[in-house]
Amino acid sequence: MDYAALAWVLLGAAGMATLCHALRLPIVLGFITTGILLGPHSFNLLGAPASLNFMAQVGLICLLFMVGLEMAPAKLKAFKQMAFKAGLLQVLTTATVLGTGLVLLGAPPLVAVLLGTIGALSSTALVLKSLEDQHEMETAAGRLTMGTLVVQDMAAIPLMALAPLLTATAAVGTSQPQGPLAIVAFALFKTLVVLAGMAWLCSKLVPYLVDKLAHTGNRELFTVAVFGLGFGFSVLLGAMNLSAEAGAFIAGLSISASPYSRQILADTRPFRDVFATLFFVSLGALLPIDTWPHQWPWMLGGVALLLLAKGCAVAVAFRAAKASWYHSVLSALCLVQVGELGFMLVRKCTQSLAAAGTAPLPNGFAWLQQHEALLSNIIGLSLILTPLLIKAALSQRCKHWVERWTAPWDHRELKKATTNHNNTSPAAPLSNPNATPRVIMVGFGPIGRQLSEVFTQQGWAYQVIETNPHNVKNLQQLGVPVFYGDATRPEVLKASAIEQADLLVITMSHTKTSQLLLQRALELNPTLATVARARYHGDVTLLYDAGASLVVYDEMESGVRFVSQTLSHLGASLQEAHTLALLARDGFEEQYHPKSGLMQRLQEHGRLTLLGDLQLEWVAVHPNGPLKGHSLEALGLRQRFGINVLCLFDAVSGDRHSVLPQRPLQPKDRLLVVGAHPQLQSLQAWLNDADQADTTEPIELAY
Repeated sequence: MDYAALAWVLLGAAGMATLCHALRLPIVLGFITTGILLGPHSFNLLGAPASLNFMAQVGLICLLFMVGLEMAPAKLKAFKQMAFKAGLLQVLTTATVLGTGLVLLGAPPLVAVLLGTIGALSSTALVLKSLEDQHEMETAAGRLTMGTLVVQDMAAIPLMALAPLLTATAAVGTSQPQGPLAIVAFALFKTLVVLAGMAWLCSKLVPYLVDKLAHTGNRELFTVAVFGLGFGFSVLLGAMNLSAEAGAFIAGLSISASPYSRQILADTRPFRDVFATLFFVSLGALLPIDTWPHQWPWMLGGVALLLLAKGCAVAVAFRAAKASWYHSVLSALCLVQVGELGFMLVRKCTQSLAAAGTAPLPNGFAWLQQHEALLSNIIGLSLILTPLLIKAALSQRCKHWVERWTAPWDHRELKKATTNHNNTSPAAPLSNPNATPRVIMVGFGPIGRQLSEVFTQQGWAYQVIETNPHNVKNLQQLGVPVFYGDATRPEVLKASAIEQADLLVITMSHTKTSQLLLQRALELNPTLATVARARYHGDVTLLYDAGASLVVYDEMESGVRFVSQTLSHLGASLQEAHTLALLARDGFEEQYHPKSGLMQRLQEHGRLTLLGDLQLEWVAVHPNGPLKGHSLEALGLRQRFGINVLCLFDAVSGDRHSVLPQRPLQPKDRLLVVGAHPQLQSLQAWLNDADQADTTEPIELAY
């Protein structure tokens, strides 16, 4: 590829990415479209097919190196319960279904098994990007989908090493006395041994080398050397007639275990974006779109059969892994396509057949070579349709339809699970069950754990609703009153007796799920008080509009903590730091509940107690009183009475102002002061005495 072709790739990709961003489509889709337009079957601006193959391979090596880097042990551990069961079942079930279908369509058995396994892989790049755009990463269906993608990525690596080797070996196997099956079995054994040995070597050698590179203190050397390790292991496996891409993945996976993996990811992100662009543009350019005019009926039929067969297989596999039908169907709709690795594997297999040089090809492998263009087009079309399919699948209308269709089956399972859980989960001990409020808490993370401890200590009745069966089992062992089910489902809320509850606490931070949960909970219990959690500022209004009584905003609470700790380190008393932090939170809440703000409450109650003897009060500046016309610096209220002036209110507009020590006080001002009860009483007595004196003479106070 010359520099002109590279310029076309980058400029075209930038233009299509801008268009996709404006249309709210994944940018990866723009890269594929760029390759189609610039490829040999359109404007032919990218050079010979050999250059495209080289660009695609380099891009794929870098992508898989990055995928390995991102598979940190902590991430794999987080997915272990879900991914390695549901994901493995998905791969096996999908490969079996697709392989059987291909045999029925006339494919040779060995080819059908190979293509069925390739078809079990989905597009990690497109699916994750679509989940991020739809804000579905933290939902149960999103976690199930992500965990499965992790397993698919791991399964793809040995498959990339084995598939071309197996096709070439099987193609020449009939000329050997031991037969093709024996040769394939030996090749499989040899490949797995080499991959295992390479993985062990990388786990011992790569972290040591990365540590030595990091201690040089040279950032440029560190970044270049890390990339060199990835490409070096690619060359090593390529020299063994195995997949160069597998070497890059193994190297990235080894580096991910080091403490420098996060920094490496940050330093190499610009390179990853460039190489990802090259890969997806080359993928689009390699699509044989010249065959579309006479293959389109077979393409559409093949894509329809693929989506239907794979969707059903994935849903059944997830259900076998104990996921609900509702989440199984949603996740299956996200994973129905064949990924970009499948496209490259089909090309590698046909290229290895051509390199074998056997004519005619034995064992039916001529079928694979004959249908390469059709298979590539079906995979490519499924990739192009993926963003639209996922956007439609995760829409509220589709979710509602899926919920109605799956509700009868899930409800039967729910009743069974509920009976078992209620038999093994004792209720929390109550000091007075008839007088305490009943709380339903959705989700049991760190926040839920803290609330559970408080509820138990206070003897308040509460119930946890959790969708993860493994968490349910652990909570049962701890004696936590837990209820298995998806809280957005009306039958689950009814089974948890939402109509008799006093408070609903939503500890999860996924806004769309919380909105739906609030809507359905309030439909069943309109008087229910609700507390929801928001991760981002824009989510606060959405949750209040959905009916939340109170929204706990993560960044606001972090800001309150920062205010309190910063003031404490600057010498403020614990009482003053706590009060100013309270004012910061109250100012935020006044945006959504103006009538419940601090000014309104002080006007209604006169004085508010904070901690112990610490109290808040507001003091008016009377036209003839001792405060009018004097600055706080001159009055010296802190030195005289020990109280602190926190802020000023405008009695006319209700606006809050910062304290300026030199600013003279006006009759419209209201002072918000904090102090102990005796201090506030002394201040009030002084103000009363000064009012009774009815003097307008300035009062001399020591500052």
